[in-house]
Amino acid sequence: MPVIPARRMVLSAALLASFGVPALAQVELPAPPANPMVELSVPAELSAPAARLKVAADPRIELMSLLISMTRLGKQQQDDVAIAYRATAAATFHRLGSHEAVKLLEALQAQGFVGTQPYRFAMLLSAPTMSLDGPLPADLEANSEKLGALAKAIQAFAAESRFMDFHSSHGALFAAVSRKVSALLEVDDVIGRIEEFYGISADRVTIVPAPLLTSPALGIPLTHADGSHEIVCLIAPLGATGQQEPDFYQPARLFLAIETAVGQAVVSQLTSRFERDITETQELFSPLADRLAPRGITTWAAAIDQHILRAVGARMFQARGKVREAQHELLKHERDGYWYVRQFFDLLAAYQADRKTYPTLESYYPRMMATMSFWKDAGEHRRIETNAKRFMGPISATAEERYLRRTVLIRPEPKDPELRKQADAFVKRMVDRYREKFGITLPVMTSFQASAADPAQTVFLIYGTPESNAYLKALLKYVPIKVSKGDLHLGQHRFQGADLRLVTAIPNPYNPALPFRIVTGSTDEVVMSDVTMPHTLTDYVLYRGGALFRQGDFHYDEKGAWRFP
Repeated sequence: MPVIPARRMVLSAALLASFGVPALAQVELPAPPANPMVELSVPAELSAPAARLKVAADPRIELMSLLISMTRLGKQQQDDVAIAYRATAAATFHRLGSHEAVKLLEALQAQGFVGTQPYRFAMLLSAPTMSLDGPLPADLEANSEKLGALAKAIQAFAAESRFMDFHSSHGALFAAVSRKVSALLEVDDVIGRIEEFYGISADRVTIVPAPLLTSPALGIPLTHADGSHEIVCLIAPLGATGQQEPDFYQPARLFLAIETAVGQAVVSQLTSRFERDITETQELFSPLADRLAPRGITTWAAAIDQHILRAVGARMFQARGKVREAQHELLKHERDGYWYVRQFFDLLAAYQADRKTYPTLESYYPRMMATMSFWKDAGEHRRIETNAKRFMGPISATAEERYLRRTVLIRPEPKDPELRKQADAFVKRMVDRYREKFGITLPVMTSFQASAADPAQTVFLIYGTPESNAYLKALLKYVPIKVSKGDLHLGQHRFQGADLRLVTAIPNPYNPALPFRIVTGSTDEVVMSDVTMPHTLTDYVLYRGGALFRQGDFHYDEKGAWRFP
């Protein structure tokens, strides 16, 4: 790809302050202790039209997203945003949940067939039959037998389910989404901005809004028969509109997702060229492996890709003068397990400051590889090992695989007989939801039973009010959250109302490596109004009357101590 001249970007930095840690004890609660991606060649008949930028849905991407959403991994990754199209798809294809295509896909996922790989494979299929008409690319030939079987199963699934009829019936939705996204891209040259950063230029870029996609954004590089290069950006919904339609229309978040997807298509190819250097710094991956594995990041090379992508995103915020947003992004990524992201962020400063010497990110890669060797020799992975074990949010992290086997629901126990019936029904819905989404039977305890459990080994989901949940009442004495009828305090912030509902996740004071999740509010009726588990990327969410009222993050210091900002 040809080089684009780059402009010099403004550099700045910000650091978070250190904060204190609350105490805890009590029901009687004991006192707490002080994958490299290779370019995919596609046959000429699948080549994109000549337009430089295109926004369009792709039935192959949608079918693969549907199949992934039916696997165990996909169910865990799928958020609970209320999108009518998703609900319709789930109801329409539910009967095929044990189809051979789903089973084969799950088996391949267990072998690392995750991330962009299933979608790269999907783009080899031919719509509308979804048949695999040509040979597999060289990098997929090792799994040719399994992928061949998967292709036949997908073709059978599409035929038996009449998938293309379903897809066509939602043509108006896809057309409206594509039209609105195209309009947003006309007022911001996000593609030019990200290409300038990397020092590359693609011949074509295709944005594929994918309502069933379980990953926020994915980027796939394609080389067509005529030698032209295309980047395909798969974008998941950013939320739901008031009409429960998939929302792709939040400009800042949409552009960030596109930046991520384009970057992924570029960075993965660059990283694959430095295999030897990466192998020599493999120790740096050790403190990250357990946290990142459930997301399909099982190699140091794949982890490097993700760190660089996140650091680039923060750098681009910084370059536009959004220093606070850049620091917030870095903090969010660190808490998600990408503990070297701030180091990569700082490392990229030299790249931005000297584009004459480093006209492309590819030209800067050897310097990054050399710096990573220095990190290894300096023992950076040993410093990070302690931090990586601590729970530091967000709410969505409480549903990660590593916590599920320790998760216990502490149920509300209202004294009012009618409320008690509601609580029984609520607990059943919660148990059913965990079985459906995570494939586990969620243990349920009363406050008395929970007080006898070992809090240092348990992830408690605590639902109710201080009047209905004695464990919660005891816990709230020792954390900066206070709840009473019509009155709720978060640190120094006070909120009043009869319809407040708080969802939050805090570090377990008895074992900071584990979380507690608390759902409380003004009344038990409000608390029990929802059993969904949104993939909330903040530490607390406050609802008023069912509508989002406020959300935010705690401040953590270097020792994991936290407080409300």
